[in-house]
This record gives sequence, C-alpha cells and structure tokens, in this order.
Amino acid sequence: MINVTSDAAVEPYSGWGGYGSSKAALEQLTAVLGAEHPDLRVYAVDPGDMRTRMHQEAFPGQDISDRPLPEQSVPDCSG
Repeated sequence: MINVTSDAAVEPYSGWGGYGSSKAALEQLTAVLGAEHPDLRVYAVDPGDMRTRMHQEAFPGQDISDRPLPEQSVPDCSG
C-alpha cells in the first residue's frame, strides 16, 4: 500500500489546516497499519513540491514554474 503524503503533515502552512492535519493523520494511520499488519508493505511517500493549481493558490504571486508537473514526479504504474 502506498499513501501519498506531504510536508504539510509536519510543517505549518497558513490556510492549510485541514489539508495538513489530514496528511498527518494519514501518516499516523500508515504507521499503525504497518505495525498491526507486519505481513503488509505499507508506505507513506511525499513526492515533494509540484506545479499544481493548489500549490500556486497557496503561494499567490510566487513563480512555481521551476517545480515539476505531477506526471514528472510520479511514475506511471498503470501498466
């Protein structure tokens, strides 16, 4: 199992309370699931900053064009 997390789970970003707390909860859930089911491979992965609308809206006026697009950060595992 792979859960996608964010540094917002551990870093406080103004206006990101719901997002950050849900990512923190996801990281804890991932850790507990791994502890309770050692026969499963359970990972929480932070792909890093990406050039998304959400990221741009979080940092208005900031140039984020140097961040990779999501499809450049996460490999296609569909097939």
